[in-house]
Amino acid sequence: MKYLKTGSVVTSELPEGCKYCQRGLKLVLFITGLCPRKCFYCPLSENRRGKDLMFANERPISSIKEAIEEAILMDSEGVGITGGDPLVVFKRTVKFIRELKRFFGKEYHVHLYTSGIGVSKDKIRELYNAGLDEIRFHPPFRLVRQILKIIEMIDFDIDIGFEIPSLPDQINTMKELVKMLDKSKKVKFLNINELEFSESNSLNLLERGYELKEGSLVAVKGSEEAAIKVIKWAECNGISLNIHYCPSIIKDRYQTKLRLYRRGVRIAKIFDQISDDGTIIRVTLNLKGENKWITSKPFIVKINRKIIVAPNDDFIEELLREGYEVYLEEYLPEYNEVLVCKEKITLRD
Repeated sequence: MKYLKTGSVVTSELPEGCKYCQRGLKLVLFITGLCPRKCFYCPLSENRRGKDLMFANERPISSIKEAIEEAILMDSEGVGITGGDPLVVFKRTVKFIRELKRFFGKEYHVHLYTSGIGVSKDKIRELYNAGLDEIRFHPPFRLVRQILKIIEMIDFDIDIGFEIPSLPDQINTMKELVKMLDKSKKVKFLNINELEFSESNSLNLLERGYELKEGSLVAVKGSEEAAIKVIKWAECNGISLNIHYCPSIIKDRYQTKLRLYRRGVRIAKIFDQISDDGTIIRVTLNLKGENKWITSKPFIVKINRKIIVAPNDDFIEELLREGYEVYLEEYLPEYNEVLVCKEKITLRD
C-alpha cells in the first residue's frame, strides 16, 4: 500500500485516467444528466439531475464544436465523460468520442463513467472503436456478476475498472465486490472515492446517519477509514486487484485547481494576473461621468462598460490619490467568469 503526495492510496499504481485528472489535464464532459440509477448519495445538482443537458467543464454546450473549443482553452490532454450515465445517450457519446479523437489525435486519453445498466459487448466495442481508452463501471451490486460476464467476453485492449463511493456502513459489501473483481482477468482496477456531502444529497446522507468529517467542508466521517480498511484487508488476503482510494481533497487541491490554472493561463489578458489557485486577478475602478484625463491613460482598458486597470502599482496609487474608487476582483477562469471576491483598494500609510 502506497500513500501518494496527492493523498491517494494505491496498492499498485494510479489508473491511467486518474494520472491525467490529478494533473488537471482532463476536460470534464458532462454529456447528460439522465441516469437509470437513483443513488441516494448522488451529488448531482438539481439543475442537472434527470435533465438531458451537456456541459464542458462548467460551460453549457450543445455541440461537439463547443466541447472542442473548451478543450483547447484549457489545453487538455484528455477527457472524462460523465453524467448521469453516458450510455443513456449512447449514439451521442460515441459521436463525441470519435470527434474528439479525430481532432486531438489518438494520444488524447478518453475515459468514461457508466452504471453499466444496458451495457453489452457490442456497445463496449463500438465505444472502443470510436476511441475510448478506459471505461469505469458503477453498477448496482446485484448486477456486478452480470457485467463481469460481459466483460470476460471482451477481446480488445481497453482498460476496464470499477468505481464506487466508500460508504462507512458497507465495508463488507465493498469486500465482496473486491473478491468478485479480483477473479476477473479483464478488470484492471477499483477506485474507491471518499463520500461527499453536496447540496442535493445532504438530506439523504443525514437521514442515514452520516456525519461531516472533522476539518472538512464536504467529506463524510468514516468514509476514508472504511476505504483504508478494505485496502488493508485486500493486502492481507492476497488480493492482486489494483485498488485506488481517492480522497475528496484531490478534486479541489489538484484536479480542479490545476485545470483552472491551465485555462486561466490560456485566456488571461494583458491586464490580468493568475493566482496560485488558478483564479484571475483584475483591478477595476468606478468611472463617474466623462473624464478625459482617465480615459486617455495607456493603463486603462474599457471592456463591456467596465474600466480595467493594468497591474501597474504606481498608476493604481495615482488613481487612489486622485480620489477614484479602485477594486481588486478575483474571478474563476470558467466560461462565465464567476466573481468570487471583490475588495476595495486603499492607500497605504
